[in-house]
Amino acid sequence: MNLIECVREAWAWTGLEPVEVLDQNEFGNLLVRDDTERVWWIRPEQLSCEVVAENEDTYDRLRRDPEFSLSWEMKALVTRARRHVGALEAGRSYCLKMPATLGGPFDESNFAALDTVMLVGVSGDIARQIQDLPDGAVVEIKIVD
Repeated sequence: MNLIECVREAWAWTGLEPVEVLDQNEFGNLLVRDDTERVWWIRPEQLSCEVVAENEDTYDRLRRDPEFSLSWEMKALVTRARRHVGALEAGRSYCLKMPATLGGPFDESNFAALDTVMLVGVSGDIARQIQDLPDGAVVEIKIVD
C-alpha cells in the first residue's frame, strides 16, 4: 500500500479525501491536499488530522509563516530522536512508541522509528477508535495480528 492509499484508508473518517501528499517531515507528519484543495496536517504523535489551509493561497502563506515552520520541522525533537534511534532508513519516520495523546512523553524512552505507511495507518486507526472518549479516559491498547 502506498502512502496516499494509507491516508485514504486510515483517515477517511475525518472527512479527508486525499489527492496528494504535499510534504512529510521526519516524524511522519504529512501535509495532504484533498479533493477540494484544502490542506490537512496529519500528526501521528498527536493522533490528529486537521485542516490548516483552505486553498493554495492560504497554504502558501502558511508555509512562509516562521511559527508554522518551527512547528512543522520539529528540529529539536528530530535531533533528540536521531541521537537516540539513529539515522532514518528510507521509508521510515521517527515516532513516539506511545502517542502523546495517550500520555506518551516526548523523550528518548518513547522514541522509535517505524515504516511511515504503518505509522500513518496505525495512528489513524487509534485516533478513530478514541475519537469520542472524554479527556482522561483510561485506554487499553491490544496488539492483535
